[in-house]
Amino acid sequence: MMLIGLLAGLPLMLAIDFGWGDASIHSWAVAHTSVTLTGVSFIAISAAFDHLVHGELEAAILVRSLLLCAYTFTLGLMVAGIAGVRGLAPMGPALNWVAFILFVIGAFAVVFGVATMVFGALRALRTLPRGDSGRST
Repeated sequence: MMLIGLLAGLPLMLAIDFGWGDASIHSWAVAHTSVTLTGVSFIAISAAFDHLVHGELEAAILVRSLLLCAYTFTLGLMVAGIAGVRGLAPMGPALNWVAFILFVIGAFAVVFGVATMVFGALRALRTLPRGDSGRST
């Protein structure tokens, strides 16, 4: 994800240098920033993953939903950048609709992923012995 986000900086640079228009510059700036930060958040989530308390099904839901979210948002941002659309409403050109649908799928996926992660974290906190903060000294 981080590599894709960093590579999205190239079309951003081209959009600025060759005057592709404000909508295109905005789309590529959002793609560059968002996808790079998604990669950073995956690093943080992977560091906490082993500390969550969840079963195999919940772990699969967490991983698959966050991956689905990341890739649908990434694809939607790339479509929006190429087409110079925002994809925030179901209207306008066909590529705007494509970006919108990808964003909706990603939004539902992230809700499942984050909810699963929060429940796993709460269960992990409940399994700590009384008086143990989880820190090692």
